[in-house]
Amino acid sequence: MLDSLEQAAKHDEGQKVLHMQLLGVLFTEGLVPIEAVGKKFDPYRHEALFQVKRDDLEEDVVAEEIQKGYLFNSRVIRFSKVAVNKPLKAEGCK
Repeated sequence: MLDSLEQAAKHDEGQKVLHMQLLGVLFTEGLVPIEAVGKKFDPYRHEALFQVKRDDLEEDVVAEEIQKGYLFNSRVIRFSKVAVNKPLKAEGCK
């Protein structure tokens, strides 16, 4: 439901307000989004869907968040679906 509201909020100001109000209520009850992009991949919080090759990020860093994950009172209720960086390594180097 949060995902649907988030998508609708991108296109409609009224939906954006509703989305923010709902998030506010859920956050006061203990719901917290999992930080993903730019963080080291954590298999206890992130689900890797695929790998990307970017030289501007370190290895095993989340490059892209496909779907938000959430904690509820410090417990994972949905893993963040992510793309993890695996940069190209120079071949033939010794």
